[in-house]
Amino acid sequence: DDSGTAVFATPTANDTLVRIPLNTEATFSEFQFIVNSTDTADERNIDIVTFNYTREDVYINRACAFRVTYNDLNLNVEDDGANTNWILDANILKTTIEDETEAHITIFH
Repeated sequence: DDSGTAVFATPTANDTLVRIPLNTEATFSEFQFIVNSTDTADERNIDIVTFNYTREDVYINRACAFRVTYNDLNLNVEDDGANTNWILDANILKTTIEDETEAHITIFH
């Protein structure tokens, strides 16, 4: 399984910044976001989020070679069928990722 995992032991109502790496060799990256990760398996809630995009290799120079720009960014939160998703909604702020220091998506939980 090539999916990464971002873990939230205790979700908060204030802003939380999470940086996740996107796959530079695929057109999607899949992650498991877990709430109550330290609780028993019955109380743990896992949402699977898939980020889809197209990739564009941009030549920088001989020393750095290439960097990847991600275009047409969108995401999907897998419906677990039981209305227990803890991720309620997402807002894509920028569909192109050229700068990893900027926020691109807001996830509401």
